[in-house]
Amino acid sequence: MNIQQNPYNASRPISRRNDFFGRKGEFRRAYQMLLSVESINIIGSRRIGKTSFLNVLSNQEMQQNFLEDVETFRQRSLFVFLDMQSQKMATPFEFLSRLAEQISAGGGNFHPQIQSYYDFEKILAQLANEDKQLFIVLDEFESVASNEHFTVAFYDMLRHYQQRYFVSYVVASAKGVKEVAKSAVTSSEFFNIFRVLRVGLLNDEDANDLICKDASLAVDVPFVKLIAGRHPFFISLLCFHLFDAQAYEADTPPGKSRERIIHRFLEEAFDHFVYAWDHLSSNERDVLKRIANNEKIDDDDTPELLSLEQKALLAEQKGKHVIFSSAFEGFVKELEFSKTKEEVSQFISKNTRAIVSIGKYCIDQAVTALKK
Repeated sequence: MNIQQNPYNASRPISRRNDFFGRKGEFRRAYQMLLSVESINIIGSRRIGKTSFLNVLSNQEMQQNFLEDVETFRQRSLFVFLDMQSQKMATPFEFLSRLAEQISAGGGNFHPQIQSYYDFEKILAQLANEDKQLFIVLDEFESVASNEHFTVAFYDMLRHYQQRYFVSYVVASAKGVKEVAKSAVTSSEFFNIFRVLRVGLLNDEDANDLICKDASLAVDVPFVKLIAGRHPFFISLLCFHLFDAQAYEADTPPGKSRERIIHRFLEEAFDHFVYAWDHLSSNERDVLKRIANNEKIDDDDTPELLSLEQKALLAEQKGKHVIFSSAFEGFVKELEFSKTKEEVSQFISKNTRAIVSIGKYCIDQAVTALKK
């Protein structure tokens, strides 16, 4: 049997422009800010595509779509990328040395070993003399929240670099940088220099384009959006299994095939649902539970509704808030709100029964939707 390449990837961030779908408004606003030498805090929930957004931001083809004088921007700009997960225990000078290495790799003739803040400032001064704008892209910023080496003095110096030279920081985090940093350093003005750019669920058009990355799945658009919503990670996860079943299980009856696909999808999605649930407040859980059960939502719930929407767990449909996907809605219904954290852990450890139950809910929802 010849194996076909599955075009739907859910496990790795996107790095190629052709694999990226949507976010036109977000990219437009990001480039507007960068042209003004501003710093940006990209905020979005886990697996919503922040790293992919950062990867593609420096792509020349992407820039061509948004920038009027793209050639000048390319000549002036230098992007350096650092995953902050690698900096959990780094000292300030180790961190700056890593940045200097990348600047040097980008064409600068610099000595990358940084032993003082001034060593790095000399690099920035040389870039400024060459009329270069430096974009320091930092992913997973919350990873260094507890790094004891990153003091107020360190963050103050980062802020000085931004104020004195053509330096912009593009920082990705699940919450605002001030929320994820340890309280001992948030007095630094560094945490006040950022413009906020949120990434959430895809719009309908972009979700459709992602589903139809392979044209053979065009017929499955309503089904995918019902089960996975407009969440790029869950769309890619479900489409992977749809493509695989279409390629290698064509003889399976349609009803049985859909059931298998949903169960495979839920087996992988389940832990992500658990993570999302574990990171909600009791009030947010209460609101989700009431929405899942079609109970009344009122003005007092507005803060929770906004928070849940920002966490990509709620979507707006015909003027009302709905849970972003029937799969997650089934998960919420399956959880008894009265359960303690220990009882939820026991429920999670026996997730096969839960997956079967949620899968049945998804199938029932799909059948109902097809009848409409």
